[in-house]
Amino acid sequence: MSDLISSGSNGIEKEVEALVRNRGCVIFMGAGLSIPPSGNWSSTAKEFAKYCGVRASKGKEKETIDKCIKKNPSKFDDKFRDLFQKDNAAQRTAYTYLIKLHFKAWVTTNFDPWFHNNTPGSNINFCKKYPDISMNTGLSNRLFYIHGYFNSEDKNCFAKDMVFGKRSFKEAYGPDSLLPGFLLNLFTYENVIFVGFDPSEEYIRDVIERSNHIRGKIQRQTGVGITTKRYIMWKICEGISDKDREEWKLKISLFNSLEIIPFLYNPIEKDHRGLETIFRNWVGKFVGSPAPFESDFAQ
Repeated sequence: MSDLISSGSNGIEKEVEALVRNRGCVIFMGAGLSIPPSGNWSSTAKEFAKYCGVRASKGKEKETIDKCIKKNPSKFDDKFRDLFQKDNAAQRTAYTYLIKLHFKAWVTTNFDPWFHNNTPGSNINFCKKYPDISMNTGLSNRLFYIHGYFNSEDKNCFAKDMVFGKRSFKEAYGPDSLLPGFLLNLFTYENVIFVGFDPSEEYIRDVIERSNHIRGKIQRQTGVGITTKRYIMWKICEGISDKDREEWKLKISLFNSLEIIPFLYNPIEKDHRGLETIFRNWVGKFVGSPAPFESDFAQ
């Protein structure tokens, strides 16, 4: 697996593997582990805009979604059900691997049902979905849909209830929501690995900065620091333009300022299938490899 991991991340790889092996970390999954069209936030917003007859604004995807909902909520809901069917013929194998691994808990900003579809027979024994996001029943062996869970077969499930547009984000991360407190506790006390998600986005970044402040305050007042860490699996900067390289460096610097440790990997292709290979290897190490094929003629 050495060709998949950046040489600068070899030590970090061992740290993360030890945490995964011993159920010592929470996996935080974003749209990068979902499947098209939800795998690309910008293109998804454009698709909704086109369907609803709204002009999409670059860099203002959340506002575009709000415009779609306001113009024609029923049409927006129909498109949502069409894009996020409960059963889908295409799915990233990452979901299958991650659900087998020994994480303490699984947290996702995705609202598609595909990860939840794999929970039967897994270590996950309880699922929670926004707005009912809390730790009152514990964290271990739980799956948390922090931006909502969409079930296309449920007639009482509506896209407007998902954390998707600007209005819903403000509401979800506002004072009348359990979500900020849940995340603040998570980022303060737990080992976390971000995958397919950029934690420097405005709402999550704010919570992380607050958790860093709390961690520092606890250390000053008690003399004992919190030793848990946060990691992010992020692509290496090979084969990219000078402009992209500078943006990559700025992003890595931002992660460091947020006290998030980059775990650099080779994406292999534009679809980042390198992640799948890493997860599959982890399953082989920590869970068990599939049975070898055998020919009847070898008897």
